[in-house]
Amino acid sequence: MTTQIKIHYAVQVCDTASYQGSKRFCGDDRTLLSKKSLTSLLNSIKNTTDTHSNVLHEILIIYDNTSNDLLSYIEKLVEKFQSQCIHIELQSLKPRTGIVDSIRYCYQWLDEHGQDLVFQIQDDYLFSIPTITDCLDHFYLTVNELNTHPVIQPFNDITYWAFGYKNRPTPRLISLGKNGYWIQIYDTSCSFMTSHWQFRQHWDLYDRFFHLIPNLGKKDSKLENDSLNYIFTKRAVLGLTPINTLSHHIQTQPDLYIDWRPLWDSIAVDHD
Repeated sequence: MTTQIKIHYAVQVCDTASYQGSKRFCGDDRTLLSKKSLTSLLNSIKNTTDTHSNVLHEILIIYDNTSNDLLSYIEKLVEKFQSQCIHIELQSLKPRTGIVDSIRYCYQWLDEHGQDLVFQIQDDYLFSIPTITDCLDHFYLTVNELNTHPVIQPFNDITYWAFGYKNRPTPRLISLGKNGYWIQIYDTSCSFMTSHWQFRQHWDLYDRFFHLIPNLGKKDSKLENDSLNYIFTKRAVLGLTPINTLSHHIQTQPDLYIDWRPLWDSIAVDHD
């Protein structure tokens, strides 16, 4: 990667309301989770600037239903991490609040402003320091070796392997990255990295996803299986995730083999 690359991140933040209401395995302090999640993301982005000077990071933090405590903390993060390579903008979603409006706004912003790579992010993921660098490197390695634009999901969801993928002889590509193996997936959450070009190909599936969210929890509601996952199962786009997860989604069950707690404990949060 010798030419300049721009990554646009749309980061969705909300700590005072939840459409799911499920208990997080890190504890009940939703504000603390948001703080650690955002800090871990920016730490990982900052790490990338140390090794990839040609990459510019454009970050939009979109907040709704956000406590004053969290908003004040985010403003401090912006001041700390803003640099020539990292540009951070804050934007309130009001009066458009709620999960559907929030994700839709993220996607629309990425669609309109993205150039090279785009990444939608929610504030309940913890990112290890190498996450962004490894995702960036493996995206371009795949482009160069396979001539395709993959969808990169840094979180390897244990529930796929415990239930949906268990004992199913599904063909999978396994590729060697700079720091480990990556494996093909056929499922994703709404949070993933890909090229701006690839991202723009699937708006009909995003609209279907937005339409299905309010029905989550109702009978026969499949959400991603009937929307976003069609990117892989019906449109043959290559989805990839690291076998040894790079991030943790603090919503599903924790990884069986990689303990999330050391990463959680290592993320310093200023409570002042």
